[in-house]
Amino acid sequence: MENNDLTAYIDAFFEGNLSEEEKAEFIAKRESDADFDLEVKAHQTIKEAIQRQELKKKLMLFEEQFIPDKTTLIDGYLEQNLSTELLKYVENKLEEDESFQKEIEAQQHIISSVKRNALKEKLQAFEQQNEPDEQEVKEEPVKEVKFIPFSPKTISLAASIVIILFISIFFLSNPDKEVQVISSYKVEVEQIQEGLGFAGDEQGKINVQIVVDGEHNFHYKLTNEKLKIYVEEGKKVDNLKIRYDATSSPSYRVSIEGKDYYIDLSDEILPLE
Repeated sequence: MENNDLTAYIDAFFEGNLSEEEKAEFIAKRESDADFDLEVKAHQTIKEAIQRQELKKKLMLFEEQFIPDKTTLIDGYLEQNLSTELLKYVENKLEEDESFQKEIEAQQHIISSVKRNALKEKLQAFEQQNEPDEQEVKEEPVKEVKFIPFSPKTISLAASIVIILFISIFFLSNPDKEVQVISSYKVEVEQIQEGLGFAGDEQGKINVQIVVDGEHNFHYKLTNEKLKIYVEEGKKVDNLKIRYDATSSPSYRVSIEGKDYYIDLSDEILPLE
């Protein structure tokens, strides 16, 4: 049998184009003729290699047309931003391509480093803003005080004025409703991507205080040690969660009863909005 005829004969068998009688003859020939069986195996090996090459070319063409550049693809995977098709593509590539796995690990380390540096810079900037200016802090010279004797009538009048001033200051500095801490606890700070810790006395946690304040309703104050939530009397704050992402601005986000509010480091009381 000529080579071309033999190739066509083998192809016809594997493509299902032989009759039942011809199939039986083909199988019998493989069992009885070792050279023919070897020809069939060699033919299949060559055919599979050609198919793999064609599939590889098609895959490369598909990647060039539809797959974003590698950096964008890895960023999308780490940020969970990929479509279902691209996610499946990345998962398959992770199973087959060891170098791709290492590239993703390297990208994760870079993101972690960026987050740590961003957090460090923000905390340093916040601390610098709140440090008193040494030039503004000046000691006043001690002045000599001369003692002047007062009469009982003058002392009585002065005492009355002091009492009136004290009462006035008390009512001016206290709103209608008294400021009162009704709850205090620690909350785990959820890190976007990898955990970097929170700059407090316990890594990964922040002290939270719920404060009843007649003047400030649904406000907050965040320092590098504590988060205060100000509410009106009777208002409850349940299901409070805190997330941190150094790549966003503001970096902190508090979730109260399923609703998110962005918050930032500040020494002032600010509204939650």
